[in-house]
Amino acid sequence: MLETIHTFLSHLVVSFDQILVDKSSYLNFIQVYTTSNPFEKNYLISKLHHSTTIPIIELKTLFSLSFPESRDNEAINKLSIQLTETLIPQVKRFKRRAHAILPKIDELSLSDNEWLLLTCQFQSHKRKFLSSAYLIEQISQLRNIDYDQLIIELKKELPHRRARKITKNESTNDSKLRPKKRRKINDDEPNWFVMDSETDCSPALSILLQEKGVRQRPLTPATPVKGYSKVCKTPEKGTRHYCLYESKVSLFKPLTPIKSKKNPKGMLDTSLSKKSKIYRELPILDYERPHPIHFKATKTSIEACQGKKRRISQKQLTHASCREVFIAHGDDFAIEMSGNKFHWSHLIAYFLGGEQNKKNIVPATAASNYNTLELVEEFVAEKLRNEECKSIDIVASPVWTNEESLIPDELVFNLSWKESNELGEILNKEETIYINPRSHTRITSTMRQSIELIRTFDESMEEFTFKR
Repeated sequence: MLETIHTFLSHLVVSFDQILVDKSSYLNFIQVYTTSNPFEKNYLISKLHHSTTIPIIELKTLFSLSFPESRDNEAINKLSIQLTETLIPQVKRFKRRAHAILPKIDELSLSDNEWLLLTCQFQSHKRKFLSSAYLIEQISQLRNIDYDQLIIELKKELPHRRARKITKNESTNDSKLRPKKRRKINDDEPNWFVMDSETDCSPALSILLQEKGVRQRPLTPATPVKGYSKVCKTPEKGTRHYCLYESKVSLFKPLTPIKSKKNPKGMLDTSLSKKSKIYRELPILDYERPHPIHFKATKTSIEACQGKKRRISQKQLTHASCREVFIAHGDDFAIEMSGNKFHWSHLIAYFLGGEQNKKNIVPATAASNYNTLELVEEFVAEKLRNEECKSIDIVASPVWTNEESLIPDELVFNLSWKESNELGEILNKEETIYINPRSHTRITSTMRQSIELIRTFDESMEEFTFKR
C-alpha cells in the first residue's frame, strides 16, 4: 500500500490542481485513504499536509465526509471550495513576494497551476525567506529549463560579488585575517595497501611500491561481501581486503568495520534501512537515488568553471543536511558528530564541469568526499591542465545492495583516456577507483603516493617521475 501512496503522491505533486476540480482524482484519493490502515492513513495525511500546509485536523475532517455513502458531488464541492479558499490567499502572498525579488518574472507567463505548485513547494520546504536563487532554481526544475538559460530569459544581471576594500587605517596583518580551512591529512598512519605478489608487475615498480610500504602477499578471491565490488583474502590468516584502486596494479585495503562504540570511524550499516522510515523521519527531504553518469572532462570544461560559484547549496537542493540523512538511516553516532563530517558529494565534481543538481549528488561522509577529491578529481584536473591528454572519460556509478537505502554502498569511478609516453607512443589508459561513502576513514599520504607511483611509472623506460 505504501508504494501505491507514493505513486499517488508523486502524481499529486505534478497535478495538484486536479484534485480540486476533478471528481475521479478525488475519488481515487478517497479509495487510497479508505483502504489504508491507520498508520498508512496518517502517513498519507502527513504528506498531503506538507505539500499543502493545510492543518492535519482539517484534512482528516474533510476526508471523513467522503466514506462510500458520502461520495457525491456535494462532498466533492465542499472539499474543493475549502481547499481553494485555503490555498488562494497563500498563492497571492507568494506571488507578491516573488514579484518583489524578481520584477521580470511576468515575462515567464507562469500559469495558475505553476504558481500553485511553486507555493506548495515553498511551504513544504518550510523556508522562512524567499531568495531569487531559490525561486529561479524551482522554476527551472518545474519547467525543466537550464538555470543559466532561465537567467537569460529573465534578463537579470546578477550583482558582482567582491570583498570589502581595506582602508588605509586598517591593518593588513596576516594574523588578523581569517585563515582558510585546511583538510586534515592522516600522515602519521601507515600504508594499508596490499598487492598480489603473483601479479604481472614490473620488478622496478614492485620494488618502489614496497619502499612506500605496500605489502605484497599472494591473494585469492574471497566470498563476495555486500557493499564491495571486488574482495580478496590472504592465505595465511584469511584476512579479507577490498579493491580500492585497479589499474596495471591493483591495490587492496582491509575491509572497513561496521561503525560501533569501539570503531567510531567505521562505516554505517545500511542493510536494514527502509525508505518509508527515512522519509517519515525526514519528511522535508527532496531527493531520489541518482543513476550512473558519463562525463567527458576537458581543459575547456574546467576553465569554464573557474570562478563560477554554485548558485545554490546542496542543502537548498535537497532541503536537508547530509548529517540528517545519515541519522534517518539509523546512524545514532551522527547525532553527536559535527555536521561537517558529512557531505553531499558530487558524482562529477563541479569544478570539472559537473552540474549542481540532485542527479549529481549522493549523501556521503566527509572522509569519502576528500578521498574522491584526492584520488579522482585532482588527478583528472592536473592531467588536463598540464595537457597530458585532451580529455578523460569519467563514468561515476553509485552502487546499492539495499533497494531501500539512499546512501550508496560504494562509488565506482571508471577513468579512461589516451596519452603518449616518452617514446611518442599513444597509450590507452584505464583505471578504476572504489570509494566507500559510508566510511569515516581517510587514505594516508603514503597510500596516495603509492597510487601516484603507479600512475607515473613509465614501463617503456623502466623509470618513473614522482610528481610532488
